[in-house]
Amino acid sequence: METLSYQEGRQWLADRGLPLDLNNTYALRQSGSMAFFRLDPDASVKTQLARFMAQELFPEQETVFVVLAFDMATPFEYPYIFLKYREALGTKKTLHESKFHLFDANEAEALGGAMALSLYFYWDFLVTDTALNVVIEASHDEYLQVWSGDPQTFERCEALFTDFGLEKLDGPLP
Repeated sequence: METLSYQEGRQWLADRGLPLDLNNTYALRQSGSMAFFRLDPDASVKTQLARFMAQELFPEQETVFVVLAFDMATPFEYPYIFLKYREALGTKKTLHESKFHLFDANEAEALGGAMALSLYFYWDFLVTDTALNVVIEASHDEYLQVWSGDPQTFERCEALFTDFGLEKLDGPLP
């Protein structure tokens, strides 16, 4: 895993021609397909979901993971755990210094761990492969937003989340 500052991450995306504006991910709604799914509040389900997403949606490919919102002073947060997890993966930078994470093709388990911790702490995050085949955003309001520009990939994602047991929503939760 490599971590980058927010600015370095935006430059990394631009250098690869990836049209992902982290300040306005809603721009993705202009093209492709999108669905929303309610997250289960149970921590064990979140663990399974994070592992499932890492293994089923992002196996054996470079993946971008960005913590979009954290440090919200909720009783669910324990940033020290995330800091120590990142240290175990090789970085001493704080999350304030480097919200942007790059996971290599062989780091699906590490990606799953980062997603699980973020889900436990009710942090907003975005995860995508470097080809932007699928983009997933998690919200502190307990839902996932799934987007794909490819109809077949979107149908596969939709089926995977439905089969996992997540409730499909009409839109984001209020």
